[in-house]
Amino acid sequence: MNYIKKNKKLLQNKSKKIKEKIMSFLGNSLVVSLRLNPLEWGQEFRYLSKEGAAEPGKYDVQRTPYLREVLEKFTQDGVTTLVLMLASQLGKSETMNNIIGWIIHIYQCPTLIVFPTETAAEEYSKERVAPMLRDTPVLADIMKKISGITIKYKPFPGGFLSFRGTGAAHKLASKPICIALCDEIDRFQKTKEGDPITLIQKRLSTFKEAARLFLSGTPTIKNHSSIEKHYLESTQGEWYIPCPECGEYVTFSWDNIEFDEEKKKVPTMKCPICETKNEEEVWKVGDQSEGKWIHKFPERKVWGYKLSALASPWVPWVNIVEEYLKKRNDLEELKAFYNTILAEAWDEEVKQTIGYEGLFNRREEYDELPEEVAVIILAVDTQDTWLDLEFVGYGRKMESWGLGTYRVFGNVSETSTWEQLDAYINKLFVNSKTGRALEVEMTVIDTGGHYTDEAYDFISPRQQYGVYGIKGIGGERTGFNGRRLTPCGRIELISLGVNTLKSTVYGRLLIDKPGEGYCHFNSNPKYNYDLEYFKSLTAEMKKITKKGKVAWEKIRPRNEKFDLRVYQQGALVAAGIDEEEIERRLNIIPKVLEKQFEIYKGEVEI
Repeated sequence: MNYIKKNKKLLQNKSKKIKEKIMSFLGNSLVVSLRLNPLEWGQEFRYLSKEGAAEPGKYDVQRTPYLREVLEKFTQDGVTTLVLMLASQLGKSETMNNIIGWIIHIYQCPTLIVFPTETAAEEYSKERVAPMLRDTPVLADIMKKISGITIKYKPFPGGFLSFRGTGAAHKLASKPICIALCDEIDRFQKTKEGDPITLIQKRLSTFKEAARLFLSGTPTIKNHSSIEKHYLESTQGEWYIPCPECGEYVTFSWDNIEFDEEKKKVPTMKCPICETKNEEEVWKVGDQSEGKWIHKFPERKVWGYKLSALASPWVPWVNIVEEYLKKRNDLEELKAFYNTILAEAWDEEVKQTIGYEGLFNRREEYDELPEEVAVIILAVDTQDTWLDLEFVGYGRKMESWGLGTYRVFGNVSETSTWEQLDAYINKLFVNSKTGRALEVEMTVIDTGGHYTDEAYDFISPRQQYGVYGIKGIGGERTGFNGRRLTPCGRIELISLGVNTLKSTVYGRLLIDKPGEGYCHFNSNPKYNYDLEYFKSLTAEMKKITKKGKVAWEKIRPRNEKFDLRVYQQGALVAAGIDEEEIERRLNIIPKVLEKQFEIYKGEVEI
């Protein structure tokens, strides 16, 4: 401590000659000049704020022993970069804050803190850093004497904190900096000036060996993930703990987690060496104090750390299993689980296709209205000489039943062709055994293609009866992107993120066991689930572009049936019909409502 105080006084000395000598000394050896590393600083000075910590109060690394080495390595001689490919709820933000606090109090240098967007950078400054500056006494004493502090810029003696988003590329490539802390780098925005991390590395070059780059985040798509790329170029460290039975060191692995889907038993993890199974509290006895990082390439200067939420002291395994069970039948949700919970890059199968023969062969015969169905959606697709449509009923946990697929033939530019849809929109489904009946909850009609005006004309007087126009939008968007009035206010158009919805539908078609998300198809010929239907249903496959984006490619010319399922899934999301709403409806006796359109032309046999 006396050594540190001595150096601190020297740094504060106004003599330019002395300052230059010290800065040269810092550049030659960071670890020699600063005996107090971020871990020791945090243990001695840091206080956790209630805004961002599950356990506010004096900081203690014992709750997260896997972060000890990370904080120690930051000042180790020869280390240039730290890479943290960590899941959520592991204390990563507090690790960054320890480094920030240490910089302000001890090291005092120009520091850049980078997030994907300016908004995210501001939020971190306000919600994470500001409370620490308030609640950690040594930092509060320093900052209260400083003027000119803003959300994005916080000066202090000898340096500053600059909070930036990658959208402002020119700000990343300007003044030299000594330390850069970058979070969620997979979401960094590429700019005309170049890759944000490359721009940041150039700013660090002035400080040579004294510079430090901190990269963190959760991975995204395998072989296209920035944090995965940097981790693979690092020492590739993984956290190991001793087996309670054989004593051999093993890592937390989702593949070795065993659980009961009925949730009657608590999850266990099997030791891959002695094959004994133990519950979480047994594996984590002593707060993992005997755990250690094992690095595959310890000779590298870039130190990398990978850790899943299975090691978290705040997220029990039973919660992780529950989240997996909820998300496993939705590819997009499952992908997020692997990324944010397991810290694993999602391995997209570029050429994965669904076999239409298998779906055709698993058809079954069931009632016009299965007892399990709570909601019926009708989707309509427009072609040049016909209208394609399908009814689908949804039950618990989004298990679905195909209730019939049909075509209305005719000139789609003529009103008479469209009016034939009224009979389908008014269709009443009845269970032959119980007499229970349901109407179509919502009808969605694709307004793209060559007949947009005709679709608008048909939809406009029927919106009050649950008939809506939809418009698909590509790119990485959520399934439902709001409603908007079309020009002249003709109809209210629902915007759907089709790529996300396609992934959901695609994932459910892959499920081969009745239950959550499973798709049933009726084998009775009158419902038209023939071989051609399934060829159309499976006419697209998912692929990954060179930029790591998800794209969909047609492998057969007719894909209307797949589109119809996508529209129906979008209708459910737009209408706010989720699992809870379906459960609520199944617990009450549905009422058969009399709904008649003024433009209704009479009963048509379906």
